Amino acid sequence: MHRLESLRLYAHVVRAFVGVTDRRWYEFLRARPELSEVNFWRPSGLGFRAISSGEPFLFKTHHPDNKLVGGGLLSDPVSLRLSEAWDIFGEANGVASLAELRAAIGHYRRAPLEVGEDPKIGCILLREVNFPDIPLEAPPDFAANVVTGKTYDLEKASGSYIEAALSQLLSVGWACFCGPMYTRCLIAVISVSDRTGASTSVRVCDRNSTMARASTAVKESR
Repeated sequence: MHRLESLRLYAHVVRAFVGVTDRRWYEFLRARPELSEVNFWRPSGLGFRAISSGEPFLFKTHHPDNKLVGGGLLSDPVSLRLSEAWDIFGEANGVASLAELRAAIGHYRRAPLEVGEDPKIGCILLREVNFPDIPLEAPPDFAANVVTGKTYDLEKASGSYIEAALSQLLSVGWACFCGPMYTRCLIAVISVSDRTGASTSVRVCDRNSTMARASTAVKESR
């Protein structure tokens, strides 16, 4: 049986966010492993400041399913018009078409979108996304009435469950040189290995890929 060795390679990551997600979104993206960057969208255009770029963002399905089903590393979140989000991210929005994205946004806004309506939505771009074969139980302190998500401090006891789960949910170690002042991120990658040991390589992730197109769209819409 293969497994990921310990991910204790990070230095400056102190928080993780567990976001409540729609099961259809998760299953759609899990079936498309070629999409390593995905858009965890929110129906409102409000910003997201719960964690910083490079910190882990995990996916938890709604009750009663209530499982940790995967996660990724946060890139800078942006606010975009719904049509812009589709043009930039396409199927990485977790749906197969613009019509399906409009329907999903309308569902969570509890009102169908009007013809021609193009609201701003929150776009949380995540890279190095991974969906493991076997989901994990949700954190025991994650209340059923939490609607959007919860931030965990990994330096406190309350974050110990999340820290233990990260090695099973993510396929990378996350380091250290990620932030708004950097144009490239140094990511320590843990290779899948057997029980005899693990090898470690270094990957340079270019933050000027999908995220650059999103940033350009934001500037042009102002």
